[in-house]
Amino acid sequence: MVLLTLPLRGLFWIFEEIVTRAENARHDEDGLRAELLQLYQAMESGALSEAEFTEREEVLAHRLAEAEEWHRENDASHESP
Repeated sequence: MVLLTLPLRGLFWIFEEIVTRAENARHDEDGLRAELLQLYQAMESGALSEAEFTEREEVLAHRLAEAEEWHRENDASHESP
């Protein structure tokens, strides 16, 4: 019976790994800060209009705040017994 459930367990593990990696990528604070830096550089070089910069900066700042909150929540949940 155990042999029959092994493929399903493996499949569930793969799905959990995909979700974990997707969450980590979405909440990558360093990556988001790098995107913000590139955005500032693009505006300073004239590649972006001020309106486009403001719109994109707002989205990235919101994502960064979400990522910081996500890390705080997950770090706290891992510390609690």
